[in-house]
Amino acid sequence: MKSFAAFAFLSQLCFLPLQAQSREGARIEQIEDQDGDPMILLDSEWISMYLSADYQSMVMRFVFRPSGNDILDEINPKFIMGGGGLLQDNFWEQDWRYSEFRRKYYDYEIVNEGPEEVSVVFHTKSKGFIQAEDSGIYSRLLTDIRLVRKVTLRAGAPYFLFDLELRDEGDCAKMPMMWSHNSCLIEPDLGDQVHRPSARGVRSKGEENYIYDYNKGWSAKISKDRKEGIVYLMDYDYLNFMYNCGTTTEEWVYDNVLILKDRPWKSRIYILPVIGLSKVDYADPWFIIEVRPKRTKGSLDLQYLVTASYEKVNKITFNTSAEFNHLTEKTEQRKLDPVTVQNLGIEPAEAIASMPDPPADPLLFSMKAYVELPDGRLVEREFQYFHVGEYKFGDNIRQDLVHPVVRLDRPRQNPFIPIPKENAQVNRREFNVFALLGNHSSHLKLREAIRGIEGARFAGDDIGYTPGFIVNTNGITDFPYDYERLFNYRVLLFANCDTTIPRRVGSSIVANYLKRGGGLVLTGGDSAFSTEWSDPRHEFDDVVPVQPRSMSIRRGTLQLNSPAADHPIYRDVDLSNLPYAFYYHDLDLKPGIPAQVLMKVGDKPFIIERSQGEQRTMAVLCAPFGDPADNPGKTPYWDWSEWQKLVANIVRYAGHAL
Repeated sequence: MKSFAAFAFLSQLCFLPLQAQSREGARIEQIEDQDGDPMILLDSEWISMYLSADYQSMVMRFVFRPSGNDILDEINPKFIMGGGGLLQDNFWEQDWRYSEFRRKYYDYEIVNEGPEEVSVVFHTKSKGFIQAEDSGIYSRLLTDIRLVRKVTLRAGAPYFLFDLELRDEGDCAKMPMMWSHNSCLIEPDLGDQVHRPSARGVRSKGEENYIYDYNKGWSAKISKDRKEGIVYLMDYDYLNFMYNCGTTTEEWVYDNVLILKDRPWKSRIYILPVIGLSKVDYADPWFIIEVRPKRTKGSLDLQYLVTASYEKVNKITFNTSAEFNHLTEKTEQRKLDPVTVQNLGIEPAEAIASMPDPPADPLLFSMKAYVELPDGRLVEREFQYFHVGEYKFGDNIRQDLVHPVVRLDRPRQNPFIPIPKENAQVNRREFNVFALLGNHSSHLKLREAIRGIEGARFAGDDIGYTPGFIVNTNGITDFPYDYERLFNYRVLLFANCDTTIPRRVGSSIVANYLKRGGGLVLTGGDSAFSTEWSDPRHEFDDVVPVQPRSMSIRRGTLQLNSPAADHPIYRDVDLSNLPYAFYYHDLDLKPGIPAQVLMKVGDKPFIIERSQGEQRTMAVLCAPFGDPADNPGKTPYWDWSEWQKLVANIVRYAGHAL
């Protein structure tokens, strides 16, 4: 082990100007820090960093040699409740303060020792609890996941890269919401800013913690006054939202992280220090750019400050057009002269595009970058910049303070979606049901009804519990995301669940199952039928027969009525004395959907069939609330003698057994 004296000398080297160092290449070494704790040092001409296997392999120190600024010096990553450090592993379903990874030792192996490249691989295996460690609640979707983290530093490269691989070592498919937590301070005395790309333009205000309309796969933290910072490039296809705690952290949550036994989930994150920028307006593998508009007499000048990213380029030409008059009925466009930058490095190259006789603010600039690579090939990249300027509301917002002046382009995400085998068929030899049970669903006696179906299998392993909506420190305890398991179920039951609860990839998997003849039953409640997929829409939305509406439940003592008595779901059901609802869903059918109302509550749908070919979906718009004591003589449907028989018939019909 390296002595502390030697370590201290090495630390001093980190702060020497780059040109004063004779060191070349990259190296890796196991050392001790000032506390005597073991650390792994990765060191190059550009970067010196420490990793700790004792603290989930996170980055405990990070010095960018040209500036000599240790961005972790002011926050102690060993104070684990303080959240300091870069690249911390989390599952969103776990409270970050009591995450199973918060103070966990990761096994490791040094796999490259330089001088061209150094790298170390860490790994651990998840327990998979929900909420807090030792909560007693586990999710099969989080257990037995092997996290493999490879950290690499290359000689001559002013960045480092982080490869993350999640492997399934359990008995079913996994899908955690993987969350990367990063906390550092660039300039504590002058203050930092966070920059996150969104469909409303780059959001730089620390008080807007959650960014759900992100439109690019990068984020940044910059000290505006110091003109120094750090840029993260991550996988856009799996983002769920970006988050920051004030300007202290830069975090992002991955969604749709489907891990199959034969297909691990892999991602790569690049960490790029930058100098000379006071903000970041766009970043990608070829360049990082700040746009500085300035009005002069008779002109609006756009100053482009462009630094290198991790891919080498010869030069970049920017073609820019301006769109304006967004607050009128007709927008107009003007093109600016092209500008070119070359010799990109860690400090910005500059170019200026001018717009004579500019219109009033706000303006939307669309940039097309033609990136010439060293081998002569061209890469085209496009991005937009919303210029607030002298616009009186000071943001991309209209006078109603609700709607943006303009929405920037938001590319569609393309996560991996497995396709069932051509010969895959739903198992109709047996009657297996999987139920996703949300809050209050036990009131409906669904389990009793399903277990009353002759030959039905419905045990604890066939149930996933959920609060009914996606919320941090909670999650589904189980769901059959792998087709081999899913196609063994004849019917899926969603009880008082937001229909987006399986997540976007999961909804695609369910849609593929339904196309092959799988059955689906949806029941109501305070979490049901409130939202659907948007931006973009999802094919699963067409399976749900009603228009979603938040807060759709109304109070009213109404008798069930108008049963389509000849329908198979009423076989052996006595309809002579129909029960009551004390609350109901105020929802309407979606137009153009092949749906049939089989029973009403008042004048609203109560039981709906949505069938198309082999696909059958049954929706029961029940809101099981209200006290029978407040409605004497009126039996609620959940206490109706025929209720469990009716529910069983609905499930059987969805499964093509009636």
